[in-house]
Amino acid sequence: MQSLDEPDARQTADAERRVSELDSALGKALARLDEIQAEAAALDTRRTAAAEALSVASREQTAADAQLATLLQVQRAADENAPLDDWLNRRGLGALPRLWQKIRIDHGWETAVEAVLRERLHALRVGDLGELGSLGADRPPVKA
Repeated sequence: MQSLDEPDARQTADAERRVSELDSALGKALARLDEIQAEAAALDTRRTAAAEALSVASREQTAADAQLATLLQVQRAADENAPLDDWLNRRGLGALPRLWQKIRIDHGWETAVEAVLRERLHALRVGDLGELGSLGADRPPVKA
């Protein structure tokens, strides 16, 4: 049987000190890991909220783009009515502003105003109805 030597007190103290240092470093690393995981969770929550806000903004932009496309189409149709334009120009009314160029609509009411007025948005703004007195016998061309 072999006998075991007494452990060296200095080596034991060094090993215990090293274990204590490693335990302390491990505790600090675990605490930092907890902090990083909490930060990651907070960032994930912010990312989710930002993605949702982006989705809402994208839907609103798509709706606004569609509304703009519709308005431009209606405006082009009104602007491209050559017979009516000729008739208006012959009577000196071609330069009058259209209703849609003069009215200001509060935010959120655009769709309601468009739904109610429709083609009337292209009506001419006449300052004095007396200017229209001579037009009774000369009707504008019919809508194509």
